[in-house]
Amino acid sequence: MVEFTTEPFELDGFPEHARTARRAVEDAGLAVAVGPFGTSAEGDAEQALAATARLLRETLAVGASRVSLQVSVLADGPAPAGPAPLDEHPFTAALRPLLEAIGATAVDPAEARAEDVVLEWDGAPAVAVRLPHLGSALDRLLAETARQFDGRPLAELSRTEKQRVVALLEERGAFTVRHGVETVASALGVSRFTVYNYLNRQEKS
Repeated sequence: MVEFTTEPFELDGFPEHARTARRAVEDAGLAVAVGPFGTSAEGDAEQALAATARLLRETLAVGASRVSLQVSVLADGPAPAGPAPLDEHPFTAALRPLLEAIGATAVDPAEARAEDVVLEWDGAPAVAVRLPHLGSALDRLLAETARQFDGRPLAELSRTEKQRVVALLEERGAFTVRHGVETVASALGVSRFTVYNYLNRQEKS
């Protein structure tokens, strides 16, 4: 599985580098699932590695300023990511806004993996929920937080603004993610000890 996001994000459109990234994995024959916290694609190892090399080369060529990638080995092989058969089920339709809000994907229960959450309807499996990778979610959360500060790079914010960023990220659970403090510190251009100081300041206020 290849999970990826490209930046800069755009609020009013789908940037060319994002279209290029998706085209790279689709042309390689990978099964693609798009969510608000990033995009994932599954296929055999050779397909995935070739697609990753093309994705990096072509997205940077068309203006991507950052590409976040994670490649995972799936023990059971690639599973279809598309939720098409589930679209007709009323339970799936009711869940769709929630799944989109958290970046999860609905898959057929027959295709569920061990880490998926299978939900039942009238006593029978109706939909499996595939949660997003937390690392990708944190990257997206940082980008969304930056937009609240007029899209300025987080490292260029004032000390007071950085403290506010840490407070916002804490409210959204950013520091429950493994290496969350280190990732946020890097984005802010400060040390992890500074982030801990900001968190302690929040607890005392």
